[in-house]
Amino acid sequence: MSHTENMKRRAEERQRKREEAERERKEQEAASGADGNAGGPDAPPPGQELATTTETPPTFVPAQQHGTATRPQPLTPDLIPEPDLIEASGDLTADERHDLAQCERAFRHANQAAWMKGKAAHAVRNRRLYREGGRTWAAYCEEEIGESESDVNRQIQEWPLAAAIGTAYTARKAVPASHIRALLPLTKTADVDDLAVAYTRLREHADELGLKVTAAALTSMVDRFSKETDPLPVAQFGAAVRAIAPAPRDRQVESREADTTGGHPNLGDDRTSEAKADAQAAEGTNAGERSAGGHPNLGDTSQEQRASEAAVQGGEETETIETVEAEVLDEARALALLTSLTQAAETLSDDLLEATPATLQAISAAARHIAESAESLI
Repeated sequence: MSHTENMKRRAEERQRKREEAERERKEQEAASGADGNAGGPDAPPPGQELATTTETPPTFVPAQQHGTATRPQPLTPDLIPEPDLIEASGDLTADERHDLAQCERAFRHANQAAWMKGKAAHAVRNRRLYREGGRTWAAYCEEEIGESESDVNRQIQEWPLAAAIGTAYTARKAVPASHIRALLPLTKTADVDDLAVAYTRLREHADELGLKVTAAALTSMVDRFSKETDPLPVAQFGAAVRAIAPAPRDRQVESREADTTGGHPNLGDDRTSEAKADAQAAEGTNAGERSAGGHPNLGDTSQEQRASEAAVQGGEETETIETVEAEVLDEARALALLTSLTQAAETLSDDLLEATPATLQAISAAARHIAESAESLI
């Protein structure tokens, strides 16, 4: 079922529920009126009820008792408290909790207003309601909406997912626009309602664990899901960790190489020899004047010298890695490490869902270093 059909189906369902509620309300009112008119022979004649009766008027009966749902009170500016500067501490009072609730209502209304704006723009564009006077869609966006055509078109793409999440996620927390943009690529292959439910479960699970869902984490998840057709089994994590989150080499190794050789290991061997020459020639030489072939004022490095320096650098890197490995590979610590990894692997796939890209890269670097250390001793 297409997204348009889903939206139409939901709209028809809401209309049907409203009609049923209205019909039930009218039936309740008719029944109440019939009971009130059954007054017997002593009942006053029609038209004289107000003049002869001394009874108090009937009290208001809440709509819930009639079997109909109450409409929420509209959020108006006067309901939002004034931003007075108040020195307060301790627990919130009842009035403060009420004020906070009104402010948070405004936050949630902002999310709803955002996707309603996208839907309205979608209707104007698809129905060509902007055409009067020969105006183009781009001109309408600039003149009436006050945004560029590309920005408005992006909002049009986002509003169905934002509306679905707004319906599924009922917690009192706003949904950042960055979250919608991060999840948007999945709408090409997934139903927006299913995606909204998945996002809701993710937010609720994160709340239970005291974690925060970030747009960067969602982007990382979307990138991985787009590459993998099935979730990665925990047992295969060690072998697939490089593919999940490629990370640079261990920072300690890079730092030691940089201190030893005078250059960054990821910038090439020529950079190392040039850094030495720069330091000998003049401190503070602009690094941007260098090139991969050597600086004309410093002399080009010969191929033999480059090969020699590369061999020295490679030897220093190997020696550094071996030194780091030797520091951690005693038997007791190795057994403790194995126990910890085994326990962590049982819940690893679930734990990684909430991890940020930076955390995933750190996990990848650590896992790769452990694997290389173990393989070197086999």
